[in-house]
Amino acid sequence: LILFNYAALNGVLIVIGRISKYGPGTAASSRYTVESLLGIVGLVWALGLLYSDNRQKRSLKMIIWALMAAVTVCTGFCCLNEYKIRGYSMVYQNQMKTIMFSSDMASDEDFSSFQEDPVYVRPAIDFLRKNGFSIFNKMDPYIDVDEDRWVGTDLGFSQVAGKEGKIVLHGVIPEHVELQENSVLTIYQDGKEIQKYPVKERHFDLVLTLKPYEQGNYRIIANFSFHNGEDIRNLSYLLEGMEAY
Repeated sequence: LILFNYAALNGVLIVIGRISKYGPGTAASSRYTVESLLGIVGLVWALGLLYSDNRQKRSLKMIIWALMAAVTVCTGFCCLNEYKIRGYSMVYQNQMKTIMFSSDMASDEDFSSFQEDPVYVRPAIDFLRKNGFSIFNKMDPYIDVDEDRWVGTDLGFSQVAGKEGKIVLHGVIPEHVELQENSVLTIYQDGKEIQKYPVKERHFDLVLTLKPYEQGNYRIIANFSFHNGEDIRNLSYLLEGMEAY
């Protein structure tokens, strides 16, 4: 019942909010999938409890069943609509991310998708960027990097270049790894090779020169590695940090 009431009240509040700000035509637009699914879960549990309770009168049970069936149909309809527009939602989110990454170059009209006054949106985005929150998290590797930041031979990450079009990775190669003349880091952007970086020193700063605010998925493959006897991993270097300028 708590889940059901939560979902129902959320739906009512969303409708009221949209009608008051955007007019009656938006009242039946897409609902939020999570809240809708929670409502369905609550209904399933409620139906089970109701079915197991033989003390209720048959007429009252029928009324409750009819109400729950109606709400279930409406909730399912909302989930179906949300599923149908999932592609548009993704485009909408990507558009907002693009604007956030280049907010200092965006006009007030560009912020219309945020559904709020740009006077409030700009400082909020600046706060997120300054503190590295949300999409401005500057360190989010997703391939072959554990919490200790040791990298195997393959590092992957998604990153947006800064205003100057720079992404800089800071790495350290341990002393017991012998550097060869052909020790190289090969960088790929969205599957295409864009750079080879010869590693000559143990402390290195790999600079990727891109377009301002250019976004991409990157892979950096090392042709060198070492094996620590107590560690099952083959490691190549320690990733100290990543910055975007």
